[in-house]
Amino acid sequence: MFDLSLAKLLVLAAIALVIFGPSELPKIASQAGRALRDLRKIAESAKNDLREGLGPEYADFEIEDLNPKRFVHKQLLGDLNADGAQGNDLIYIPSDVAKDAEIRFSGISAVAGADNSPAAQNQRIAEQRSALERFITSTDCLTRQRGRIMTRNSCRSPWTNTVNVSIRQSLPSVLGQAFAVQLDVFNFMNLLNSDWGQQPLPPAGGGSVALLNHVGQTAGSLSGANGSQGVFTFDPATEKYDRRHVGSVYQMQLGVRYGF
Repeated sequence: MFDLSLAKLLVLAAIALVIFGPSELPKIASQAGRALRDLRKIAESAKNDLREGLGPEYADFEIEDLNPKRFVHKQLLGDLNADGAQGNDLIYIPSDVAKDAEIRFSGISAVAGADNSPAAQNQRIAEQRSALERFITSTDCLTRQRGRIMTRNSCRSPWTNTVNVSIRQSLPSVLGQAFAVQLDVFNFMNLLNSDWGQQPLPPAGGGSVALLNHVGQTAGSLSGANGSQGVFTFDPATEKYDRRHVGSVYQMQLGVRYGF
């Protein structure tokens, strides 16, 4: 559960000794465990009360749904509605990515010298279908909207929490001069476990994840059952979140305060 190295253990031991003292540590640990269990019960009770108050249509409500941050804002690259602006078009979440009537992919590669034979294009299309299906099924807000136009801002980044710890110890004065040492640990939970304190943000530091790239249209009129259909590409490497940034790792700083 914890991945604490010797250096991390020494830091934690120093913090605990300075704050509580060796004689109080067992009692503090017991109290912390009880407090954590009580907080979990309170949070679960509050969530259930909120679900009941919102009604049956919000039976799957989670606290994370209150987070205003979002990971899908501009869902489509290209200019599907020909308004001269890119990244502002609505997107239809296909019920079945394997059906051309639901979504049509392009298998053409723009890479110089790439194999664009029919077999190679079919292989790329199959890969895009499989990748998009995995992306949709792994994302609850997309799965719930299959077969319809996606609601704006209906997908959000998960809630994130950061715990920072700061301790200060005054030192004996020297010739009337006062000194204090302060240790700050930012993202303290990541110090305890490298899987904790992660900050999932949209890739490349942006505020959105573009699902599809509109690359063309099939032949036909603009409307009607047999009208023109959009042609798209989906990058199989698309990620919902990126945790590989400085906010996901702990940092420490040691300072000395001098008073005179």
